[in-house]
Amino acid sequence: MTFFTPCSTEMEVVFKNEGVTISKSASYEVLEFNPKHFEFSVSEGRPTNTDFYINANYFFKGGEPMGLVVVDGKKKHNKRKGGGFFYVKNGKPSVSSRYCPSSTQHSAQSVFWAINDGKINNFGVNENHSKIKVLRTLIGQNEKGQIILIVSKIRLDAKTIIEFGETYNLVDAIFCDGGTSVDYYFKTDGYFSTFKAWSDGVKSIIGIDQPPVYIGGNFK
Repeated sequence: MTFFTPCSTEMEVVFKNEGVTISKSASYEVLEFNPKHFEFSVSEGRPTNTDFYINANYFFKGGEPMGLVVVDGKKKHNKRKGGGFFYVKNGKPSVSSRYCPSSTQHSAQSVFWAINDGKINNFGVNENHSKIKVLRTLIGQNEKGQIILIVSKIRLDAKTIIEFGETYNLVDAIFCDGGTSVDYYFKTDGYFSTFKAWSDGVKSIIGIDQPPVYIGGNFK
């Protein structure tokens, strides 16, 4: 794992089909999903039968999620004030800062929204936690309705990854839990990628909780 190399934004497309385009650099891996050919869900715990997953909600010590969690139409945890949402309603995935419909098939809430209607969360990026350089994941939606996931593989402050996300024309974007929680996986015919901040074994030894909620998905 590389922590201290300069941030590289020169992206190379390494995989593309009708469902997703994946680009990489030394600093980032970016997935551009086409919802017409890819379906999303939310799960409690790491999913085992999906082509893709990323850890979602921030959480309290002990593993209790912060904010809304809806799985298969059933509310598992209540909504909290503020933040932003990834949700699936009538089969359609959306990312929305500061809003979520009252009825969804799947929902995961972030305590930290990044972009709302094309505008950066300037208050949020100036908070102390945002200035700390950690591994970060940003999930958003562009004007075409594509879901864009950005996974940093080096430590970054929040502003750096948001500004990089703007190059993908994100209308709304939220942060998934970063730091030691980052847990990303993608596998399909012709491409495989996985990235964890820390292994399960190391977390178990040190006593770090596993992420309690994941966003996952499969090709249709």
